[in-house]
Amino acid sequence: MGETVQLDTWEEFEEQVLQLISNVKEQRKKAKIYISDPIYRGHEDASWELRTTLERYTGSSFSMEAYHRIMESVKPSIDTFTGKPQNLERYVEPKADEFPAPPPGCDYMAYLRHYSFPSPLLDWTRSPYVAAFFAFRPTYTRPRENVAIYSYREHTGQGKAWRGGDAEIVGITGSIAPTRRHYIQQSEYTICRKLEGKTYRYCVHEEVFRQERDDQDLLCKFILPSTEQEKILEKLAMMNINALSLFGSDESLMGWLAYERLKRQD
Repeated sequence: MGETVQLDTWEEFEEQVLQLISNVKEQRKKAKIYISDPIYRGHEDASWELRTTLERYTGSSFSMEAYHRIMESVKPSIDTFTGKPQNLERYVEPKADEFPAPPPGCDYMAYLRHYSFPSPLLDWTRSPYVAAFFAFRPTYTRPRENVAIYSYREHTGQGKAWRGGDAEIVGITGSIAPTRRHYIQQSEYTICRKLEGKTYRYCVHEEVFRQERDDQDLLCKFILPSTEQEKILEKLAMMNINALSLFGSDESLMGWLAYERLKRQD
């Protein structure tokens, strides 16, 4: 599934990121078609698969229309409780002969995702340092040997092709989510969908990455030892990347204070 790079130190990861960014800049000088910036995702355990919260929570597959109906069903309760009604556009089934586009209501979907409602979005960040925080966050206490930080590029300058019936990843970029967390975390999102008959269904991203293509949807998995946690969190703390700065909630304030007073002071 894509490329896997085993690293021994945090400094090696930073070198890999700088090289990746440099390569993208060089490719853009020659390419005539759009090239994506890399986006990143951190996993607290390297053994975890690339699964959305919806897949992890239910273990089931949903059609795009069925999930949209679920969003419609929870919206009145959320609007009433928060006192902040959000917009949710009506559902229109995508056409198979059109270039893949974000699903209807993806802004509301991102809003739900940031507040822990299971979502078919796989969330990423434009910052490798934000991804590193999610990989090494101090609240994780279960045994693990390694963490993982993924980099992903959807467009590589050769256009993007898709075939009917195959799983396909659709990137959702730009400022779409009506929540501060979206901007603070420099969020980006992807969905993976597949056409079954005349209906689109959400499916797991790994169906695409197993295709091992080198002209689009490039994924790299960087594996780092969990023993680097203390060093990395100290660096991120000096960069003001912590639970409070990324979430801005009462709970995140307590998490940040716990780290500052109980762990960082050791």
